[in-house]
Amino acid sequence: MQGVIASCIVDNAPDFDPEIKRDKSLEIAKDVEIRYSDSARLKAKILGEVMRRSVDRTNPFDEFDEGVVVHFYDERGQAESHLYSEYAIRYEKKGVVIARDPEGVILTNNSGDSLISTELIWLNEHDKITTDKFVYIRTADRKIWGQGFESNMDFTRGKIKAVEGELQVEDFTPSQD
Repeated sequence: MQGVIASCIVDNAPDFDPEIKRDKSLEIAKDVEIRYSDSARLKAKILGEVMRRSVDRTNPFDEFDEGVVVHFYDERGQAESHLYSEYAIRYEKKGVVIARDPEGVILTNNSGDSLISTELIWLNEHDKITTDKFVYIRTADRKIWGQGFESNMDFTRGKIKAVEGELQVEDFTPSQD
């Protein structure tokens, strides 16, 4: 999977004023768009107003501390799910994006389902979104909550590890034990 950055670097420019000390291991970009593709197919797009990039070669990362939006795309190139968070960090070499928000990271899909958690982790090489934190899911006819969650990127197939919620009786399938 590849990521492409289209942005305007606004810091880490040549030092014209010797009184100004700049951190050479940090770049700052505004109005950032990072696209992930696989075999020329767009899989995801990260949008952020400000990105701070650490150019440390051993552990490079991109930090979005002024909010981030991630759109996930299907095989036809249509946006099918969306993630919203006040903070995210992308570890380039690990292929991981961690979104955190004390008010709740929000994941929605085109069916109107939504998930809220204080942290969601996107494993882009595995096309998976996961967390071990508390989650709350709302669909058109259900409210479900629990501890721990794992889903595909389009948020159409997922599982909660320790589930509670309001379910219709006909949804219940008794154990065969």
